[in-house]
Amino acid sequence: LKTGMAELVRASKPVVLPFHHHGMREVLPIGGRFPRFGKTVTVRFGEALASRGDLAERSTAEITEWATTQLLALQARSP
Repeated sequence: LKTGMAELVRASKPVVLPFHHHGMREVLPIGGRFPRFGKTVTVRFGEALASRGDLAERSTAEITEWATTQLLALQARSP
């Protein structure tokens, strides 16, 4: 992941909701102009975390590592 996401978390202290989607390339391939119908997209959500506490106080690298860990765990649950 890019560190820009971590910088936004540190600056705005939002509620963070990790999610992973699978199947979007079937619906709208890269370079495609129109979506394809009848395709399946799976979306997995992690636990919401209020970043006003511990998360926003961490370093950019630590926040990026946290997000990467969350997304890899969600990706492992995808079909």
